Amino acid sequence: LSEQQNRAVVLLGLGLIGATIIFKVLASALFMIWILAFPLAFLYGIQTCPTNDSFDPKKELKRVMRGHNLPEDHPDKPKGWVAEGVARAVATVTTELATGISGYEVEMWDLVGAAKVATVRVPSINAECYWVGAFGRWTYVMQRDIEPRARVER
Repeated sequence: LSEQQNRAVVLLGLGLIGATIIFKVLASALFMIWILAFPLAFLYGIQTCPTNDSFDPKKELKRVMRGHNLPEDHPDKPKGWVAEGVARAVATVTTELATGISGYEVEMWDLVGAAKVATVRVPSINAECYWVGAFGRWTYVMQRDIEPRARVER
């Protein structure tokens, strides 16, 4: 190898060593921030975790039915005050009928005191909806279809 090629190899090696040192310093700094931030976020989550009584299944189901959780560019999201009013009325009627016919089941799971998971099962519309309660509010996660339960003949 010529002297110029040797110099290029040495500079490349020094550059890799320098990049490795910088990466190790950044990784340890970010790890220290994470070590401090995670317990603080966990303690904040414990302090602001919503209570079981703050979850209103009918209200949350109405919000889901009227498309409140959908992004603005979603085709099913009502646009304009007329569409929003119609969606609100349809959601109210649908929720009242669905919960009135066969009722609904609410399950709550506590996640180490920092968050909660709420599941609402509505057999009349064969749906199960999930919410996460954390940092003082309930956030809708998803809805899945369920199999209807077989009726027991007596």
